[in-house]
Amino acid sequence: MAQTLLHEIFSAKLESDHRLPIFRFEVPYDGGVTYGVLAPEVLFWTQLICIMLIEAAFGCIISALVYNQIVRRRGSTSSFLVGYGIVIPACLLFPYYLIATLDLRNKILKFAASAIVPNLTLFRCMEAMYGFSPPGTEKTSKQHMIYSASAMEICFDPKTGRPAPAKLSDTLQRLMHFMKYIVILGLYKSAFAPYGYEPFHEQISDDSMQRPWYRYLNVSHMGNNLIAAILLQLYLTAFCGGLIALTHLAGIKVNDVMKNPLFESTSPSEFWGKRWNILVNGVLKRGVFKPVRQYCSKPIAALATFVASGLFHEWILTAVFFVHSHEKDGDGNCISSSCYHPAYGYNLAFFLWNAGIIAMEHYIGGLYLFQW
Repeated sequence: MAQTLLHEIFSAKLESDHRLPIFRFEVPYDGGVTYGVLAPEVLFWTQLICIMLIEAAFGCIISALVYNQIVRRRGSTSSFLVGYGIVIPACLLFPYYLIATLDLRNKILKFAASAIVPNLTLFRCMEAMYGFSPPGTEKTSKQHMIYSASAMEICFDPKTGRPAPAKLSDTLQRLMHFMKYIVILGLYKSAFAPYGYEPFHEQISDDSMQRPWYRYLNVSHMGNNLIAAILLQLYLTAFCGGLIALTHLAGIKVNDVMKNPLFESTSPSEFWGKRWNILVNGVLKRGVFKPVRQYCSKPIAALATFVASGLFHEWILTAVFFVHSHEKDGDGNCISSSCYHPAYGYNLAFFLWNAGIIAMEHYIGGLYLFQW
């Protein structure tokens, strides 16, 4: 019965948006521009919630294994064999299985199936192996299960060591925050989607063709990148806001994920360490930085963390652009018009570049020139 229900829920592939505006209005700009207001796609949100519930169940199963075979046997050879030999491979392979089984084709749903719980569970396993799990999460197997199954980072009461309850006022505030950013995201997409999110025209000169790095200094190119960066921030803020609100509705208080990093950060380290995707920053710090720091210098540990983040983002691309078997011909080539083959390596290069920026800030950030 459950399989039939899932088949019905995921029968709509949501590869394109066929919604019609519930009403239209015209803006008197450049001869008049007509906009339409779309109602939420109920099937999309239903599928997203189902994916999160399936991933929560996966987190619970992995938690039982981690708690009994790693936490309770921490430091033993068997704990590392279970972690690196079973749990981490399972976290890496499960999203492919989920995407293939549900025949997910919507890119955002593929992202949700790969970038949230499975990867958090992977780094939480590394926390457990090296003894850096947050206080309270290993007090009992139940609390560890709640921590592992959550798509957000749960707040634990320092006095009781249990998950902190969400107050009604906090829950209402989180719901309002989510709805506000859904509206902002919709308005932003409406404004820039007609331009392909590249509203600034880039003139490709002979110099930029011969020396591609010239393009990165082009003001229009940097402007288009800013538009894309704001879009990504709005997506993460809105959808993580929805998960936060959902967790608060379940009665559990969780931490923020995004704190307006693009416009309120005062340094690269504040951007990456305190404002951008604090959820992933936390698991990377406890699952990669601190374990490496036990054996290596701080710069090496920081470099290892950025490398892990780069590889993690490269892996997400393989899941988001996963090609189903029915989209391939006999030779294994993709025959679907929706196929896209991303260029790999750029995410890793981006995070290595930022590791260099953080290192420069550490060594020269204290100079008078940079004290604003």
